[in-house]
Amino acid sequence: MITFSSCSAGKKKPQSTPDKIVVSYSKGRCLGKCPVYDLHIYDSGRMVYNGLDNVSKKGIYKSTISLDTLKRITSLMRYVTPKEIGEIPGRDLPLTVLKVHDKKVVYQALRINGNLLDINTLIEGIVNNI
Repeated sequence: MITFSSCSAGKKKPQSTPDKIVVSYSKGRCLGKCPVYDLHIYDSGRMVYNGLDNVSKKGIYKSTISLDTLKRITSLMRYVTPKEIGEIPGRDLPLTVLKVHDKKVVYQALRINGNLLDINTLIEGIVNNI
């Protein structure tokens, strides 16, 4: 019995490494018409937006951001302090959950300042351009 095979039959195809989520950003509900969405940004600059409620674009949208912008977000996050988060009194303001690498903060966007405000502004600008 004769068996034929090609040169590549014994070679394994290289598997690509999946992107890792670097930034997760979720806008929560309020008692009114606050926008509700999730945004995930991967280490390659790829991003996935999921518009849930009270947004102009509902559903899943995929896009990319520059690696410089991603680097700016991660750099600013290193210097976020508890003072920048502000207090979280009141029940009608939506909570935002931001996770960059392994650092997570929960805040109300109207009560933040400093580096956290800069990150929030950058991310909301990204969302507005989707």
